[in-house]
Amino acid sequence: MEILTHGVTKPIPAVTASERKQMFSLMLDYYDGMTEEKFNCDLDEKEAVMTMLDSRSGAIVGFSTFKIFDLGEHGVGVKGFFSGDTVVREEYRRTATMGVEIGKNFLTAVQRFPLERMYWILISKGCRTYRILPIFFREWYPRYDRETPEEIRNVMDMFGAYKYPDQYDGSLGLIIASSEAEVLRVGVAEAHEGRLKDPHIQYFVQRNPDHIRGNELVCVAEITVKNFAPAFVRMLRLAGVKLNE
Repeated sequence: MEILTHGVTKPIPAVTASERKQMFSLMLDYYDGMTEEKFNCDLDEKEAVMTMLDSRSGAIVGFSTFKIFDLGEHGVGVKGFFSGDTVVREEYRRTATMGVEIGKNFLTAVQRFPLERMYWILISKGCRTYRILPIFFREWYPRYDRETPEEIRNVMDMFGAYKYPDQYDGSLGLIIASSEAEVLRVGVAEAHEGRLKDPHIQYFVQRNPDHIRGNELVCVAEITVKNFAPAFVRMLRLAGVKLNE
């Protein structure tokens, strides 16, 4: 049977108790160390959640939370679009729905703050998450084939100081997991031999060798249509999203 899905973005206050339970249940399928209290606390500090729904059953089969914020006192004119909890049920990962919903919210964020530079901030504890970056963007950091520019390092450091002041190691670009951090379940996103042939994944493992313990690599890409990768542009146009370059 063909998989049919659609995306919906909701502000956090509009999320129902039933939707919260569906999302928490989905997290439990792929993460260890997650509690409902921790999940709800993280959700409540975000601005909105992008959900992917099975169009037949209406069930939530994927979601990603986000928050837009100023990047510190020295980040005048700089905004961060921070992606929080993100998970998609395995059998739905080949659909473009979540990517399209993320792209639509990128564009909305840029339109909301037209005079400020907007950066996507993605913290990655798994190689699959890191591998999204070259699909979405032409330029992102850190990466294996280019040194991270100083302005991007500054964005990373401002984010670390803002969100994880006690865990961020600027010399490594990592958020060091606490003993209570949630971690990906065994078998979910290991960098097995086949994946290690990909230079992006090789680099991720080198930069974040303890990712299976929950350490997260801080990744940044500037959100502009010109910086969208060709594959991302095609995905959005096929979905009818208008891109003003």
